[in-house]
Amino acid sequence: MSKYDGLWKWIAENGQDQFKLTYAQIGELAGVSSLFSEGICNALWFQCD
Repeated sequence: MSKYDGLWKWIAENGQDQFKLTYAQIGELAGVSSLFSEGICNALWFQCD
C-alpha cells in the first residue's frame, strides 16, 4: 500500500481528463496533509497556503 493510494483513487474516480489541485488538496488526498499544514513544503522551494 502506497501513501498515494488515496490520491490515485481520487484521480481514477474523478472522470476528467484535466483537473487542478492545490498542494494542500494533494496532501489531504494522499494522507500527508500534516506536511503541508506545518509548512514543511516551504523548504522544498514552493509556497504552501
